[in-house]
Amino acid sequence: MVLRFKTGGVVSVEPCPPAESVEALDELIVEDAEGYVQDLYVRNYSRPLGMKLAYAEDMPPEAVEGTFNVRFQSNKMIEGITANKVKKKVSIKLKNVQYPVKLKWNFKNNNKIKYWLVKKGQAPILMSASGIYEFDNSIKGTIQLEAEAEQPCR
Repeated sequence: MVLRFKTGGVVSVEPCPPAESVEALDELIVEDAEGYVQDLYVRNYSRPLGMKLAYAEDMPPEAVEGTFNVRFQSNKMIEGITANKVKKKVSIKLKNVQYPVKLKWNFKNNNKIKYWLVKKGQAPILMSASGIYEFDNSIKGTIQLEAEAEQPCR
């Protein structure tokens, strides 16, 4: 539990310590056949970001046309999931990638987020704490996930 003191003696209680670095977040790594890599991160909105990450949520603008470009559809570097036990669609857009494309992941138990890999015409696949999945060009430039979060700190 983190106590934050404010002027005037008012105390606010935050049940979760802030995520101070990307190592505390869930990680998605996309790598194409030529070895280009993009790291993306997911956080539980019930866990605040520390000062180092507070302004790191958004991706920079897209690079020059024709350049490897992988990002969340939201254009965020750190995607957020609300802790309400409702599945949220999380789309990863791929541009100028060479197939096959690998999705690697490393999820932290204390973030309390479950993930499913969604492929058209198939039942969603529950993703484990870490793994790798390879896609061919049938995904048409989008990796589709679903995520569901619960309160991380109680």
